[in-house]
Amino acid sequence: MGSPAYMAPEMAWGDGSSISAKTDVYLLGAILHELLTGQPPHAANSLWTSVLSAAKPNPPVYDTGVPTELASTARRALSIEPSERQADVREFAADIRKFRDHRQSLELSHAASLILDRQVRDPDRQYRALARAIEGFRQSLVLWPENPDAVSGLRRAQLVQVKAALALGDLELAAEELEASTPQDEEGQRLIEELQVARRRARRARAKARLLVWSIGVIILSLTSAYLLARESDRLQTQAQLSKVQESSARMVAANSAFSSAQRAARSGSWKEALEDYERAQEYGYADPILITIGMIESAAGMSDLERVAELLSDVAEICEGPHRAKLDLLRGEILVDRSRTPQKGLDLIRAAVASGDLDTADQAFGEAVLAPTLQTSFDLLEKALGFDPSHRMANALLLGLLAGTGQAQRLQELAERLQVRYPNDPQSILAKSLAIAVQGKVEEAISVIDSLESRVNASELAHARWLAHNLSFSTVIMGSLHASLLMGRDQEQILKGAFRLVKEMGAYLEEVQKHEDAMAAEGHALLRITPAHKQYVRSVQRAIGLDKVIDKGRAPRMQEIMGILSDIKAPKLIDLDAALRVHPEDGSLLMIRALSPDTDHRRAFEMALESLKHEGLWDHRRMARFAVMLNAADWMSLGGATPEDRPFIQESVEPILQDLLAEDDLSERELQAAIYVTTLFKQTERTMAIAWAWQRLHPDSVEPLYWRADAHSQRGELEPARELVEAVLAKNPEHAYALNLRSRLDDDPK
Repeated sequence: MGSPAYMAPEMAWGDGSSISAKTDVYLLGAILHELLTGQPPHAANSLWTSVLSAAKPNPPVYDTGVPTELASTARRALSIEPSERQADVREFAADIRKFRDHRQSLELSHAASLILDRQVRDPDRQYRALARAIEGFRQSLVLWPENPDAVSGLRRAQLVQVKAALALGDLELAAEELEASTPQDEEGQRLIEELQVARRRARRARAKARLLVWSIGVIILSLTSAYLLARESDRLQTQAQLSKVQESSARMVAANSAFSSAQRAARSGSWKEALEDYERAQEYGYADPILITIGMIESAAGMSDLERVAELLSDVAEICEGPHRAKLDLLRGEILVDRSRTPQKGLDLIRAAVASGDLDTADQAFGEAVLAPTLQTSFDLLEKALGFDPSHRMANALLLGLLAGTGQAQRLQELAERLQVRYPNDPQSILAKSLAIAVQGKVEEAISVIDSLESRVNASELAHARWLAHNLSFSTVIMGSLHASLLMGRDQEQILKGAFRLVKEMGAYLEEVQKHEDAMAAEGHALLRITPAHKQYVRSVQRAIGLDKVIDKGRAPRMQEIMGILSDIKAPKLIDLDAALRVHPEDGSLLMIRALSPDTDHRRAFEMALESLKHEGLWDHRRMARFAVMLNAADWMSLGGATPEDRPFIQESVEPILQDLLAEDDLSERELQAAIYVTTLFKQTERTMAIAWAWQRLHPDSVEPLYWRADAHSQRGELEPARELVEAVLAKNPEHAYALNLRSRLDDDPK
């Protein structure tokens, strides 16, 4: 009947005729409920209390943090009446898949809701926050038009925008948002009435002003002509003052409206429109000119108009303090770090901005990401920044650079798709698309996408983008050769093929490197952002395996140089390798190289590889890190002096990795061999036998699985099958050392 904590009502009633496929749906709903709340639907202190709860369950209640769509799926599956549940398991699974497909839309609407729920007292910041929230809900609806959270959130944000606009007297913006939200409920009608009242008040104020002018005129006309002549100048002055008041009020409303339009355009990546609207707000005399300048700087940077950015930064007042000073320091610092060959001044400005505490949440997280000592910390902080502001230009640019620089193809593809939805024609989204292609090794296809930017960026930036495509494609080739070398053994024919390919690819790569260096020296422009920590990581990796000597020569390497690099991988410079791993401990390839080094501390290397499996790394990270775990485990137990107290920790840590291995169909012989070393050291003969059979299935021409099956039989005392398998191995390879040793042991001591 199953566990009472998960039991369907019809099971608790003992009504066998009511049990159907919909009972299975209820059980799946109960598991989903436990995942959402932390406990089963009928959890209780005793068996009978659970059964009673299952017989007459209450409708489930979920926290507001549970996604609406997922909560709805669970409630439907846990309906008391089977007829109200999903028809069968397939329909339940379809609902779960819909939620998974809609997850990005839900994340955007959740981020927009967080922005909307924050209380902002400053009117200008409130306008910007509301514009971000509205844009976030709209982008969410682009991905999933029926997202209920986004539909209700967008309407709520628009109504809050209406209230804010009414409070500031921005009647045109209030009318625009009311029309967009098409309110039908009581609150919407009330806001429409408030807008109408505000308009009537404005009309009455203008009428009173006109009446005041006429009243003054009547009073003056009633005086003597001499007095009238004497006071004529005073009357004209009064009229001029009234006109100035009316004109000033109109300009303030126009400035606020233009500023709001600029904010909306910037959030959707329409940088040209945003810049024009900021200029219009500046022309009308917006109350905060420095805030306008900051918006213009960000818009010009989004358009890659670096001359305009430099001009605006040179014109802005140096005496500003507080949030404006912090934001300007961050902008100046970001530009100096990315576009200068001596970035220290830029880093100092960013540190000052972060330390001030005057940045908003998204900018603060971005600044900390630039300064972070490890790549994973930078990734976490950038996700935090984009959670508060999904359209944050600098955070998206830095995330793009770090993902491309660490070869995270899947996350890079997801970011490219997200940017394409948000602003499809922006240079940043086009660059993201090209790099997602390049990281797969498709350099020509990537460059064809980059060439579409030719009319929109300057020559040095275009050269830099092409260099990036070559760089990432070349890195993919290097990683492919490296993985083949590490995973497939030291087969000389394979290494030579890989070396010839590297020579061919590296010539084109170094040619692009030289073009890039020339462009950077001439103008100092770059399209892709990375952090100082990432630069340190790259140089440390190059030094660790000797690649820096080849790259620094600026020419295609000779064959012996390539062979030297591939050979030196077995004995890397551990100081440089550890420096790189401190910055990016999730680099599975470096963990593999470290595991193969004869000077490695296997306990430390084992723990580093285990920790790295918790994160996503570059290229084929998990496979390499998993292999590193097994190699270090085997070497630690057999060579590195593992104590009896260490063995349970090693066995517990390796167990899930071995389970994953047995479920895969694409394993190299070296991976299988490392796994069998571990199971043999732990005397897990059944596991050894299972891996040996998998090895024989995946590599039927290899004699190694026959030997390991023989070894497992001998450890179980099954001597005859062990002898038969040993002879089969020696028939194919008479000099197989392990098989000869096992035959000798079987002959000398059958027990």
